[in-house]
Amino acid sequence: MLRQAESLTRGKRYAARRMNIWRWVIAAGIVLLLVLLVLNLYYRSVQAGVWAEEREVRELAMESAGLTQVNDVTKHVWDQTAWVVRGIDTDGRDVWVWLVEGEVQTLRAEESVTAARARELAEAQYPDARVLRVLPGLLGEEKAWEVYFHMNGESRTYHYAFYRFSDGAYLTTYNLPSRFAD
Repeated sequence: MLRQAESLTRGKRYAARRMNIWRWVIAAGIVLLLVLLVLNLYYRSVQAGVWAEEREVRELAMESAGLTQVNDVTKHVWDQTAWVVRGIDTDGRDVWVWLVEGEVQTLRAEESVTAARARELAEAQYPDARVLRVLPGLLGEEKAWEVYFHMNGESRTYHYAFYRFSDGAYLTTYNLPSRFAD
């Protein structure tokens, strides 16, 4: 009888311990879900302004340039802030649209070099370069491809090379000092 009571007590303790572990697992899962929810809400609140500005640019490009579809929107900041929109016009042609301080400029894609070609030009000019990014933008008043790359060597240095958007002609390169690059 004593043995039976002792066995029963051990069984209850084991069940209670097992129940306690599951409570902790469930509580940890709930806390994790709450943390993820808060992070998601924070991210959305931070990005809300950017998304609203991008939506505004899309609408302006569609109205002013007669686009039927917007494929890509890029914000380029250099001498001035420019929004570059790639889309399709009412004739079904690929078009690039620059929006700078309310002014709209368009260029058909067939009248320009591609991002891949701008990358090739930079890699040909700088054989040791590793291209990190190619963006459409403006350099002064000229439409250009911005190629951001770093040179492999003893000290890694970063550079911005600009190529004319219409024909790929080299414009200039800006070198970042290595103390800022590390």
